[in-house]
Amino acid sequence: MKMKKYQVRVGLFFGIFVGVFFMLKDLLFVEDSKTKSLFTIIFAGIFTAIFCGIFFGYVMGKLAIKLAKSIKDLELEESEKILFSSLANYYKGIVSVGGKLFLTSKRLVFKSHKYNFPNHELSITIDDIVKVDRFKRFGMNNGISVLCKNDKTKKIIVEEPEKWIAEFK
Repeated sequence: MKMKKYQVRVGLFFGIFVGVFFMLKDLLFVEDSKTKSLFTIIFAGIFTAIFCGIFFGYVMGKLAIKLAKSIKDLELEESEKILFSSLANYYKGIVSVGGKLFLTSKRLVFKSHKYNFPNHELSITIDDIVKVDRFKRFGMNNGISVLCKNDKTKKIIVEEPEKWIAEFK
């Protein structure tokens, strides 16, 4: 169910962006105002938004499933168990790396999917985590900020950030 919600959200965002872009393009750059009526421009923009939104959301959903399947299993240490996991994007500097985030009984681990170059893995022991909080990226409040004992902050976009934060309380 989460994937369908994600597909709809991404599709709507992209579709609205493309539809508005094409409406503005036609409104601002049409050479002859008699060639296209305002109704035609608005109709074309709405049609483009709906078509592009559905198509892009569908394609992104299929791609996300393929990427999720490409993530290799997490190698666990002795007596370590996975408590929670979800798809995630880890911000390494300004670069976003797609993959999966795991919370185990001993550490927080991010593993990138095989299509990232280079592949990336981040592992933070639970004892090294000082605080986990939410953060916004591009106006969306879907990230967690992990403050470590060495005063370094790791920023990760996750599904259901409130559940991730609750795991650390």
